[in-house]
This record gives sequence, C-alpha cells and structure tokens, in this order.
Amino acid sequence: MEPLVTVGYALGLAGWLLGIGLWGTWAREWFGLAARPSAATGWQRYFSFSTDHKVIGLQYLVTFVVVMLLGGLMAVVFRLELMDPDPNFLSINGFNTIMSLHGIFMVAVAVATIIGGMGNFLVPLLIGAEDVAFPRVNALSYWIIPPVAVLLLATPLAGGFDSGWTAYPPLSVLNVPDSCSFCWPSSPSASPPSWAG
Repeated sequence: MEPLVTVGYALGLAGWLLGIGLWGTWAREWFGLAARPSAATGWQRYFSFSTDHKVIGLQYLVTFVVVMLLGGLMAVVFRLELMDPDPNFLSINGFNTIMSLHGIFMVAVAVATIIGGMGNFLVPLLIGAEDVAFPRVNALSYWIIPPVAVLLLATPLAGGFDSGWTAYPPLSVLNVPDSCSFCWPSSPSASPPSWAG
C-alpha cells in the first residue's frame, strides 16, 4: 500500500500544480511554447500561480494562520484528553498522532511564517528590488505547501504516526506496525519514502 499511496500522492501533486496555473505560466516553456501572462486580477491573484512577491507573502501568511489554528485545535483535543487520567476518546496511537501533528504544524508555522511570509513580502521592499530572485520557484515553493498540509491531516485516516514531530528514537522505532509513518517522509520537503531503497 505504501508505494501506491506515494505514487498517487505524487500524481495528485502534479495535477494540483498544473491545475492552479503552473502550466500556463511556467511549464509551457519546458516544451518551447510561450508562457501566458496570468489573467487573474484583484482577489483572484491570491488563488492562482502568481509570481508577485507580495501576493506570495500574503498567501504564506494566510495559509499559516489557518495551519496555526488547526494546530491549536489539535492542542485543544489532546488537552481535553488529558483532563481525565483514563483514555476518553483517543487511543494511545491517536493521542500520539495528534501530538505529532500539533508539533509539526506549530513548528512549520513558526518557521515558514517568518521566512516565507515576512521574507517574501518585506525583503524585496526593504532592499529596493522589484521582485525576489527566481520568482517562479518562489511561487512553486508556496503551492507545494497546501497538498503537504492535506497529506499530514489525512494521516490519522491511514493509521497515523506516533513518532513525535521530530521522528527521533525511541518513538520512531516503536511505531504501530500499520501506521502511516511513511506519509511524512513522502512529502516533497523530506527524504524519499522507505520503499525507495
């Protein structure tokens, strides 16, 4: 099942990127075709593949506010579980999965909001540049984030992972056998999946 999920995720990610406008603004040039300028204006710029550093900065900030709220909701869930010493509504694996997701989301928010959001929006303005270097890669780096967040949010449906947000031993080696610990490394920002050799 692990290879099928990983291949399906890779194909889904490619479809996602082409669907949000990567084909028209960048991928056409790979085949010698002229890139089309983005037709999105106004608020629609924030929902399409834009290379404007201010749009990308705001996309990062809004996305990570949502991710921060989801991480906070996970904190509420595991705090509710800890109100009573006996298990209430989460299994041990479920509790550790929620704790792991909370840690990953909150660390991602802390790092990516400052580097991605504030850096994209402010640095070109502060140094007097028109845009960042490699604006298409900059836009691509943002548009990979929503599918990664969806993959991480879907891990409890596939058994979750209870390795903590760092995936260090001993929790990483004591994982539940049918857990979804392969979902985290198969995200584009991490190492190859375990079946890749």
